Amino acid sequence: KGSLDIDTRIESAGKSELESQGSIKLKLDELTLNNQPRKNIKDISADVDYDISINLKSDSIRVRQADMKIQDIALSLSGDIINIKSSPEIVLAVVIPDTKLADLQNSLKPFADVKELDLSGMITADLKVSGKTNEINSINTDGTITLKNTGIVYQNVNATLDGDLKLKKQSVNINLIGTVDKNTAEIKGNISNYLKNQKINLNIYSKQLFLDELIPARAEKNKVSPEKSGTATGNADAEPVNLKLTAKGEVKIDSARYKGMTMSNFIMTYVFSNNKLEITKMTADAGKGNFSLNSIVDLSKRGYTYSLSADINSLHADEIINSMFPKAKDTVFGVITSNLKLKGAGTLPDNIKKNLDGNFDFDIKDGKITNVPIARNLSQLLNIKELETLNIKQGNGTVIIKNGIAKLNSILSSDDIIMDPKGNIGLNGDLDLAFDLKMSPNLTGNAMSSKVSQFIKNDEGWGIIPIKCPGTFAKPGCIPDPVKAGKQVIKKKTKELIDDLLNRDKNKKEGEAPQHKSDDPIDNLIKGIFN
Repeated sequence: KGSLDIDTRIESAGKSELESQGSIKLKLDELTLNNQPRKNIKDISADVDYDISINLKSDSIRVRQADMKIQDIALSLSGDIINIKSSPEIVLAVVIPDTKLADLQNSLKPFADVKELDLSGMITADLKVSGKTNEINSINTDGTITLKNTGIVYQNVNATLDGDLKLKKQSVNINLIGTVDKNTAEIKGNISNYLKNQKINLNIYSKQLFLDELIPARAEKNKVSPEKSGTATGNADAEPVNLKLTAKGEVKIDSARYKGMTMSNFIMTYVFSNNKLEITKMTADAGKGNFSLNSIVDLSKRGYTYSLSADINSLHADEIINSMFPKAKDTVFGVITSNLKLKGAGTLPDNIKKNLDGNFDFDIKDGKITNVPIARNLSQLLNIKELETLNIKQGNGTVIIKNGIAKLNSILSSDDIIMDPKGNIGLNGDLDLAFDLKMSPNLTGNAMSSKVSQFIKNDEGWGIIPIKCPGTFAKPGCIPDPVKAGKQVIKKKTKELIDDLLNRDKNKKEGEAPQHKSDDPIDNLIKGIFN
């Protein structure tokens, strides 16, 4: 319901031609859309001042001028409309003068209201539109859309865009400058076939980015009912994606900083095709090291599938851990080199853990492990405060991940300790490790009781305690391994006894100095069994 006011003048300009000038004012108090019967849109207005000629013989309209105002948005039209009765076809010039995007947003809110979105700045358009109105894919657009200090605020994102979009037929050339806080980037590229099966080529370049500002803190998740989630429910993996578009491009950043990690010469190339996103190349320098990786995510399958391969060369472990795994911040330090391969499927945490498959090797130098439960547990068990921080002069190892378990095989050494952790670490946090902890004479004296320490010392005074660590990563239960410890004690005492038996009467003649080395092959064989 509403009102329609028409003020028009029509006159003949020949046998088959009519001229008309006038104005039309439409006001709708309330509007109900067919596809949204429960939604009523109120107070819709549209004004048109026009000057047209109609050719009845050629079935066409010449629009000399049509100045329109729909809600608060002004635009002007001029051009031709032909084949009106059979197959309408337009050739129109469309001009949108400087328009506040806030006004445009307010005008469109009754039809499409995006919550938490605020627009600002100005938009201008000068376009020529042609094609058949009943065949949307035949519509071609030429001209320019200009954005001036266009602000976009959405949830935790506050961005500004300046530049233009140049349209030619069914393609768009993009030339924009994007700004978020102190971050500025050039956004250049093109979109072809934008009405159907879009082909996107988009490149981004920035001299310097502060990624902490671009990746806002994760907002508290709102509870979403399964009916409204659109992609996945609380107990189901994400549904497959079926996008009829392809994309490719490159991201180049001269310098980037993220949670204390500084990178330079960052380059990433990407391809999106057949609903697969492939990072064909990602490289960057960090300090005296560098990294490279490639990955692919197949979005066409339920729960998605993904694979990743990465090479890390002489990066600081603390920068990697602190930036990628904030819960483990300030726990691992040192210079790390690693090769990593992973593949998996699923978007739910349990499915990710179950399907993750991979392996990696690592080499770490001049580092330390601190503020971790297993180090504190060892320190308390052996009454050695120095074990709360495990200094690492050299370390290396491998990890194989399968069926929710990471199988570790490693060795870590420093001036005061050598340990070789081996065993399983569950992706759910379960722990089942075992290792021999070797301690220098500086530490051995404090290890447990002196009665035990005398049995675990080797000839050089280093203490050896076999340890097993069941429990969880958060609450390990490290204890001496009594079976392995017993074997070591028996081996040591037996060796001492054999040495004593073999040397008791040998080489001890009166007046002769003791001879400590036996050349008897039988003696050497017996000793070798117990060494």
